[in-house]
Amino acid sequence: MKIDKQMLQNFREDFEDAVADLEKKYGIVIQLGQINYSDDHFDAKFTAKVGDDMEEIRKREFEQNCEWYGLKPTDYNREFTKDGQKYRIIGIKSENKKYPILLFNLTTGQRIKSSLTWVKLCLQM
Repeated sequence: MKIDKQMLQNFREDFEDAVADLEKKYGIVIQLGQINYSDDHFDAKFTAKVGDDMEEIRKREFEQNCEWYGLKPTDYNREFTKDGQKYRIIGIKSENKKYPILLFNLTTGQRIKSSLTWVKLCLQM
């Protein structure tokens, strides 16, 4: 078997299917992180968080951490427009020091990371 990007994509999908029963049984969400690989091996970290779905977990984590960033719990799912693009605040990734704010670009349908400074500037507009 050759380890390549396609194989790892298939593995990721199979992994998600395989852990679905564990998630239900234990009331957790399991996420497989970045996969590092070479020709003959690969490794990855996985994280398990208490909750029924990622939306619930993101909201809870946002509410727990938002004050550290000068934001309010009501800023979760808050929408704003900048340069013709519409965004929604969908979380905080506190381990990312440079781009800790998670946004969903409603215009393009992409999830992106942003700096706190940029988001605060946009919210003031």
